[in-house]
Amino acid sequence: MSDDKWDKLREIQIKAYQHVIHEDIQQKYVLLLATRVVELSQDAYFLCCVNRVSSVPVLMRSALESYVDLQCVKNDEGYIQEMNQSVQCYMDKLQGGKYVKNPSVWGRFKKAGEERRYPFYSSLCRSTHGNLESLIRDHTINHTGFVGG
Repeated sequence: MSDDKWDKLREIQIKAYQHVIHEDIQQKYVLLLATRVVELSQDAYFLCCVNRVSSVPVLMRSALESYVDLQCVKNDEGYIQEMNQSVQCYMDKLQGGKYVKNPSVWGRFKKAGEERRYPFYSSLCRSTHGNLESLIRDHTINHTGFVGG
């Protein structure tokens, strides 16, 4: 899709979102998470268009995590409290407080009913870190010559 089409799609999206009204906190979180998924996916697409693909798995991992959170919020309003607790735990840890373990990523996938997507998530995680697999795939040519070298 050309940049012109993405710009047009973005204009339509902004106009449509201006008319969306949330009636409660659950709807607000769903809208925020949906917006995040769309924007991260668009960013990944733009990077692909300019052949800057090494960062795409990072964006797609984040988009998938946000999608899973969206499904959890949609299915259970109480999940919002878990999300807020995660932020509070982080703030407490920064201030020298006791660290409280947050729900596991696998647990979030199960809660969302998205267990079948977890292997893909696991693959994105491997690509997110600078391990040998991702270094060879993203920064070599035909697995031999180094890009830029």
